[in-house]
Amino acid sequence: MKTLAAVALVLFALSLSATPAVSTITPASGSINGGDYVHIHGSDLLLVPLPCIPPCALVVTFGGVEATVVSDTADEIIVSTPPHAAGSVDVQVALQTKGTVNIANGYRYEDPADSDNVRFLVPIAVSAQGALGSNWVSELSITNSSNEAITIASTTIAPNTTALVTLPNPNIGAFFNVSRRLANSVTAGLRVHDTTRDADSWGTDIPVVPETQFRPSIVLSHIPGDSRFRTLLRLYAFTSDFANATVAIRDDATGALLSTQTVVLNNYAQVAIDPLANHPRLRAEITTQIIGASLQPPVPIWGFVAVTNNATQQVTTITPSLIPTAGPVALRTGHWAGGSSGSGSCVDVTVTEVTVSMVCAIAHFPTPNTTNGRFEADGTYSITAGPSNGGPGAPAHFSGVMNGDDLALTITTKDGTPFTIHVTYGSTQPCPQLCA
Repeated sequence: MKTLAAVALVLFALSLSATPAVSTITPASGSINGGDYVHIHGSDLLLVPLPCIPPCALVVTFGGVEATVVSDTADEIIVSTPPHAAGSVDVQVALQTKGTVNIANGYRYEDPADSDNVRFLVPIAVSAQGALGSNWVSELSITNSSNEAITIASTTIAPNTTALVTLPNPNIGAFFNVSRRLANSVTAGLRVHDTTRDADSWGTDIPVVPETQFRPSIVLSHIPGDSRFRTLLRLYAFTSDFANATVAIRDDATGALLSTQTVVLNNYAQVAIDPLANHPRLRAEITTQIIGASLQPPVPIWGFVAVTNNATQQVTTITPSLIPTAGPVALRTGHWAGGSSGSGSCVDVTVTEVTVSMVCAIAHFPTPNTTNGRFEADGTYSITAGPSNGGPGAPAHFSGVMNGDDLALTITTKDGTPFTIHVTYGSTQPCPQLCA
């Protein structure tokens, strides 16, 4: 049998041969006050404790300040962030027995302005008569766990208290704002109940939805497909843009497409889901597109299904799971040109730099990461004709929105005038010749 010392030597050799790597950091930003849980995902992140050369530790730092390690596994480290000044900082993961990984600008500390708000959706903000003599009432309760008073819809909520809030001009759904500085200390609950049946049921809890839960598309599964229930899909848009919402109904078990329907979505729309024989469980998949603007990204949406029992009038809700948005992905390298608008411009992307060639102008900015098809970057913009020809580039800001292989790139120049070009990935169209 191997001795403990021999086993220890094997473990030590294995630990030295392992190479830790970090792939994603979620979330990638948080408060300057620290205390936010951050998940660092990657490989070979588990500290091998024996044998070990003191201090034999896993140390994670944000901008050079050590974080508190909450959990450590081979593919994930959870830390509580330390306080830090606002701005982007390097994240460093140091494992005594394996090495050190440094992620440049891997995390951003934020110091929200007093005017910054987080927007919340109250999906059912109306009180009204319903079917079969029912009388539905919505009760919105908000708990303020901060040390400051907050005001929502003319209702002032003292620190560490709960209040019922009535939103003005109630509609099917309504929004309210909370200061971003205090949003993590605010909890909201929405109870919808039938007053004619209060003796039988407390009602139905419906989530109050923060802006971060709106998605380009949503999936709602395990919807009953039989006639004992009335099933209603409710859709909400975060913006007021008119959009077509495409609702695809599938068999939840097999994925077979059963029907599609398109509805116009302007803040709100609802779709009845009819019972379907031989399909006991259904799945609804919803996507959107701004009407008449094919290159624009989908309208951010949220939705849920209300399932009402025909006999008891009891309501059950089906909501989308709260899955985090996709992590950042580098903009695809290669040649982009010849967009559907025929802009006569091109974009060439390398692993380090993006070059935008236009008639009589050229621009450069570092290759950005994209999140959900969007990116922001700063760079330079130069006129290649006239008195400015050959001069240094002026500062400019670049905002990109991708829809499949199409890229809409908005350039805001030093004088503040924005303009947009459209290009397509993989186009064979050459770049325009620069003006002499």
